Amino acid sequence: MSRRFQLFGVLLLLLLIWKGFSQSNLQADEPAYWYKEAEKNYAAENPTRTTDSIALAAYEKAIQLFLPTAPRDAKTGDAIIKRGNIFQGQREYANAQKEYHRAMDWFRSYGADSLLFYQASLHLGSNFYYTYTIDSARYYLEQAARLALNHADYPDQDVLYNSLGALYFQSSNFLQAANYFEKARMLLDPAAPEYRETFHGFSNNIAFCESALGNYEEALSIYRPLLKDAYLKNRVIQNIGHLYYEKNEPDSALRYFQQVVPNATNATVRMYQEMARIYLDKNQPDQSRGLLDKADSLNRLLGESPREKAVNLLLRSRLLVSRQNYPEALQYLEKAAAGINEDLAPLVLFEIQEQKSGIYLVRHKQTKTTEDLKAGALALLKAIRLASYIRSNYDNDEAKLFFNRSREAIYWKAAEAVYNWYAQTKEQEALESFFELEEAYKGSVLNDQLRQARERTAINPAQSPLLAREFELRQTLAYYSSLLNTLTEPDEKQRIEQELISTKVALSRVQQELNAGFNERSLEDSVYSLSVFQKRLAGKQAVLSFLQTDAALFRFLIRPGTIQLDRVPVTVGLREKVQHFISSLHSQQEGVRYQGNQDGYYLYQVLMQPLEGELKKLESCTILADGFLHLVPFEALPVTEATNHYLLQDLTISYHLSFDQVYQQRKPAIANGKDSSWMSFAPYAEEDPLIRKTGLAVLPFSASETGKSDSELTIVKSEATKAAFLNLGGSKKILHIASHAAANREGNGDSWIKFYPEQPDSVLGYTLFLPEIYPLPLKNTELVILSACESASGIAASGEGLLSLSRAFLYAGSNGVIASLWKSEDLVTAYLIRKFREGISAGLPVERALQEAKLQLLSDPEIPVQFKQPNYWAHLVYIGNCSPAKSMATFFWWLLGGAGAVVLLVYFLRKRASRSSS
Repeated sequence: MSRRFQLFGVLLLLLLIWKGFSQSNLQADEPAYWYKEAEKNYAAENPTRTTDSIALAAYEKAIQLFLPTAPRDAKTGDAIIKRGNIFQGQREYANAQKEYHRAMDWFRSYGADSLLFYQASLHLGSNFYYTYTIDSARYYLEQAARLALNHADYPDQDVLYNSLGALYFQSSNFLQAANYFEKARMLLDPAAPEYRETFHGFSNNIAFCESALGNYEEALSIYRPLLKDAYLKNRVIQNIGHLYYEKNEPDSALRYFQQVVPNATNATVRMYQEMARIYLDKNQPDQSRGLLDKADSLNRLLGESPREKAVNLLLRSRLLVSRQNYPEALQYLEKAAAGINEDLAPLVLFEIQEQKSGIYLVRHKQTKTTEDLKAGALALLKAIRLASYIRSNYDNDEAKLFFNRSREAIYWKAAEAVYNWYAQTKEQEALESFFELEEAYKGSVLNDQLRQARERTAINPAQSPLLAREFELRQTLAYYSSLLNTLTEPDEKQRIEQELISTKVALSRVQQELNAGFNERSLEDSVYSLSVFQKRLAGKQAVLSFLQTDAALFRFLIRPGTIQLDRVPVTVGLREKVQHFISSLHSQQEGVRYQGNQDGYYLYQVLMQPLEGELKKLESCTILADGFLHLVPFEALPVTEATNHYLLQDLTISYHLSFDQVYQQRKPAIANGKDSSWMSFAPYAEEDPLIRKTGLAVLPFSASETGKSDSELTIVKSEATKAAFLNLGGSKKILHIASHAAANREGNGDSWIKFYPEQPDSVLGYTLFLPEIYPLPLKNTELVILSACESASGIAASGEGLLSLSRAFLYAGSNGVIASLWKSEDLVTAYLIRKFREGISAGLPVERALQEAKLQLLSDPEIPVQFKQPNYWAHLVYIGNCSPAKSMATFFWWLLGGAGAVVLLVYFLRKRASRSSS
């Protein structure tokens, strides 16, 4: 029957063509005639294969007749696009692609009609979406969105933005997806018959995105009205259940899940397994086992998603652990891991490693064997490596949210396990493992950002499209990873797996091209061991790292010939002492004595005294602080109880964010610190009406911090504007800002630096906010000096160091930063900066010049005793790399030798002059 029907259609098509040619030559040669015939069949009320075939032939005839005409006729482009639409409707995607590309070529040759070009971009993007060519789909759909930006009358914009929303949703970029779904919902026509159904569908998508982003109340406010929609009700109930599970309200989640009418979908499999997790947490194994059996049966029926199978085995492993059947539980985890990889289900693989570690460590408590302890620690390290892989390769909200939620607990657990392994065995492998996890934890995001920033600064402007390509490929990688868990057809799975591999290869190549112009070490070169790092340190130089968990401070000292790792319990008393010490430093009242020495000495005894034998062998030490130690200036710790002898007088101290920063960054190249290397800003040196209007205090000594030489670029008072800073800020090796600043500790982003208020009523006009610092072009800036209050403090982020102004300047490209931990006396700050300048001019490295400035203040008889207390002089700290340690005695002998050479030279010149005169 179908064969007869097809034959009839072909005969009808031939008859139509014969009829057209049999008419008058004028009519047969008119493209409008063929276009009209094609339109009639294209718009058929009940289209068939026959009407499609007639429309395709007639459109092609019209196109061939239109092409030679001049001026061009837009119907040509319309006809080509509609041929593509017919093929697309028949799911002949390859033929449809050819037509849409043909339309693009026609637009380029004959001049683009904006509307038709928009339609071609929209349909071609949809074509690539249907065929899972995601980077091309994104390119053409975004192109269509740009074309529609200023044309509200362009058709199908709701389709366009819904397609973009779906694309970003499946890539787990939920914020971007929600924005596009919202845009699509806004464009719906309320008079359209399908308006209510479509509006609710978009709303459900938006609510899902909000829930995935953790905006639970916002999501619930959208979901609840949708429960009245009979078509969506079942899906919405299930989504609300997932929301309550993520919100950590398991009873509410179960209540909604139990109302769901199950259907044969992957969503039901996931629901069963989430319910099984809840019953496991409730210690109800029988209910959990029954749900896992249901999930497994349905997953098999649907073609067996590897991800869902792995989750099922993982949860069954938990059931076995509850019965203390550890060997079989580990076997289930091995099976679970064997069916997936870091691309197919990275988050599940992470959970498997975490679960495996938990089994080994629980068993170790019973067996006390080194093998179980080591296996547990190494499993956690694998989880950490996987977390780093997820962060580096998946540019989506799901990866970011996972990383933020899971990061702190897993690192703390790993630190405890690896330390116990080391304490029990003293194995070098344990030390190497602790070094690896610290590096993964501390400054990991900043390391990536700084490394990328350094690489990008070497990119030729002609290569800039590579950055966009890199972003697209990372998005595509996330999309394919998500898609693989939904496909059931073996052929489709195989094709997407091949696409995923090709995408990873393409991403690798793009990153190689991006890094080609970068002269320093590549990403691969930054991977190094503890022993390699240790060899990089000079003879009398050390790095002392602290890693704080909720229960302990892990202290890790690395210097040539010595590595020491130990554990300090975090007690309530220790926390209080740190808080009291910091409060004393921040308190400066005339006539009130400094109260921090006792607390400071206690901290010295706990944190530093156990290392005293090693510290005496050092001249410089870089401290990598963590947690509550970020606000502690270690140089202000008294080393004895009876006298005002501080660690400052025994050791040159600097600070940094991570081992990688110490290893990668070179010290600031400012030898001799010539005046021509400096640029200084001092906007509040004198009061005037505009400054008075802001309510900000004058800093009368700030101008004295700047140099007096004509070769230094000194910008003071009304010239020191925000615009001047943004224009000139990165043009000198040393950038000095003497102004008001604040580092917000509430996490709302209001850290700032103030410049001259040209327009006092416009805070934005004279305030440089923290986010504005990150993109500054400071690749040629060796050192930034922020002699402003609170420029080194800020909100603490786990493992990341303080999110402060100083951190932002490091991100922007500076090799080092001198900044303030709290507001100090303007006169003292000016004195320290002047002495620091003298030290730099004499050839001292940055960290020693700052140390010498503080020592001179302590020994200067003209400085009031009050200002010699740590709350006045310890606020300025150096964050950056130290020079290789050389003896201070060597420096002074060099200086003395230089002076002797000058004396001898004067003596010989005088002697020669006397001989000449005689």
